[in-house]
Formats: sequence, C-alpha cells, structure tokens
Amino acid sequence: MNAVKDYCLADLKGDEARKNAAAAKMTKNGDQLATLLSSANPNLPKNAVLSFLGAHVAQHIAERNAVASGNYEQEAKTWGAMLSNIYTISDALAGGIAKQFPNEFM
Repeated sequence: MNAVKDYCLADLKGDEARKNAAAAKMTKNGDQLATLLSSANPNLPKNAVLSFLGAHVAQHIAERNAVASGNYEQEAKTWGAMLSNIYTISDALAGGIAKQFPNEFM
C-alpha cells in the first residue's frame, strides 16, 4: 500500500502509531524521490524538490485531518493549496528538464 492510503486507513481505525509510521513513510518517500530527481538532473536541487514534496506531504495530512474532524471548509482550502502546490512541482520539474535538454524544448 502507499503511504497516504496507510495514513488514511490508520486514521479511520484511530491507530496513532500506524498514522505516525505512515507519515514517516511519506516523508521518507519524498526524500527518496528528491534524491533521485536531483541526481538525475543538476537543475533540480534536492533541497528545493524536497521542500515542494514536504509541503505536499503536510497538505495530505492536513486534508485527512480536516476530513476526519468533519471540517469540510478547511478540507476544501487544503485541497486548493494542494492543487496549487502540484502545479508548482510540475512547473519546477518541467523547467529543470527543459534546462537540462534545451535543444529539445527550444
């Protein structure tokens, strides 16, 4: 299972230990992805990628917590922030790839 799903299922069961483990897994997954992307492309510094992904992890957790508490107004706000962050991540990745292969994109 993926870490977000693990978090949601643990939350539904009220299992704080599993929620914490899933949150740690999400953070570890983000670090691994940032390491991979930065090693594949010098235009994608690990700390920058990790910052975007870390924000995304935090938003997943905040969204789930808002749903669990029945605060759907907050969930909607968090969803909007997540969507904006995904566009930021996409733009950063696309920009890094375009810089790495300028003859392919210009």
